[in-house]
Amino acid sequence: MSGLFSLAERCFDKSADYNSQLLFYSSCGDLDALSRLAVNAESNGKYNVAFQASYLIGDADRCVQILIKSKRLAEAAFFARAYCPSQIEKVVRAWDESLKAKKLPFEPENIGSGSHAQNQIIEMAKTIETQIRGMLGSERPSAEQYEQAL
Repeated sequence: MSGLFSLAERCFDKSADYNSQLLFYSSCGDLDALSRLAVNAESNGKYNVAFQASYLIGDADRCVQILIKSKRLAEAAFFARAYCPSQIEKVVRAWDESLKAKKLPFEPENIGSGSHAQNQIIEMAKTIETQIRGMLGSERPSAEQYEQAL
């Protein structure tokens, strides 16, 4: 059984079927195509697809930016805490400004600070993040590379 994959890809592209493109490229493991898809989907307001494509290629910074752009600031804050702690303060600040602009009586939990032990963990996570980014550059790291960085 053979398929016309190039025809399917062209059809998905021409019809702007981002969900099918996501399935197609992630199944093939085509990281370059996933990167292009993330850009195209984001520019057309398809933030869920853009986020998933960015997540699959390991671009945590872009994931945070997509969450911010789609006004999902609470999710962006917690995603940043888990995947790119260097952005926590910026995201929490944006979240706070958003709540104040809507005149809501809430304040975001300062997930970037807390007890001394929590602060140490976050600082250690920032250090590890910096080391991994410096070691790997823009390449997508393998699991072995992460293990070596730690």
